[in-house]
Amino acid sequence: MKTFQNLINFKDKIKIGFVRAARRDTMLGVVVILMISWITVHFIEGRSLMVLGLTPLKKRIGQFLTGMAITTLLCITVQVAESYLKSAKWVLNDSFNNSMLWKGFIWDIKSVLTEELIFRGTALYILIKRIGTNAGILLSATAFGIYHWFTFGIFGQIIPMIFAFLGTGVMGYA
Repeated sequence: MKTFQNLINFKDKIKIGFVRAARRDTMLGVVVILMISWITVHFIEGRSLMVLGLTPLKKRIGQFLTGMAITTLLCITVQVAESYLKSAKWVLNDSFNNSMLWKGFIWDIKSVLTEELIFRGTALYILIKRIGTNAGILLSATAFGIYHWFTFGIFGQIIPMIFAFLGTGVMGYA
């Protein structure tokens, strides 16, 4: 029961961390990450940023939409399961509006874009070139899992760290 309570507390901390991060997140961060990625790929591999597959091809768009659908279903499943386990009731927030929905959507896009550019873009490309496909994917996924210990603000809390590492590391490996 204590482990389950730690998981619930961990999830609440994630929500609080996301709200705090959303307040200070700007588009400047995406531009800086893009510049760092370009410089890294240019100077380490001597290639342009296009090696990361930024050109939207029909296949990539299909993969993106499939990934979004799967992620959406997983998120809905987690929310419904958590509501059931906590015996929570859903109440419509009277102050919710389209602006809040749009800001949340933009924040999600920016945060996912930067994470993908770092872990499945620049780092993964260089790691695959340097240490091979399987080792590169494993190391990138491991770094992705560890990165979320800090973004979730759970470093030092063993049970939440394990759950975050497994959840995000597996997603990073997928």
